[in-house]
Amino acid sequence: MSDVGGQLRVTDDAIVKISQYIDASENELRGCMATHMGQMASWQSSWKGQGAIAASVALESYRAKSEKLFALMQAFVSRLRAGNTHIDSSEQHAMQNFSRIGNTVEGVRMDAILGG
Repeated sequence: MSDVGGQLRVTDDAIVKISQYIDASENELRGCMATHMGQMASWQSSWKGQGAIAASVALESYRAKSEKLFALMQAFVSRLRAGNTHIDSSEQHAMQNFSRIGNTVEGVRMDAILGG
């Protein structure tokens, strides 16, 4: 049965690692987005008329889509972490059941030894 606990622990470690990768990726993407937004805003500042309006609309669309991506990443991480909590509680529940079974078996053995 320790194999089950080992598998759960490997799964737990993988979930934590994936969550960390997603968090790091989000931070990197936010940095890139800020850099690109700054570059585009500096280009836009010299434009006039329809070009400036189109650039403004494009910048807002880029920002909005980026925020949707970040929200999806965070939702995915939240679901991973919620699943991780479920695995932890399932593992704890399984170990409690094994402990109860072990105590019951030990009690039966003691009754047999003591003639009870």
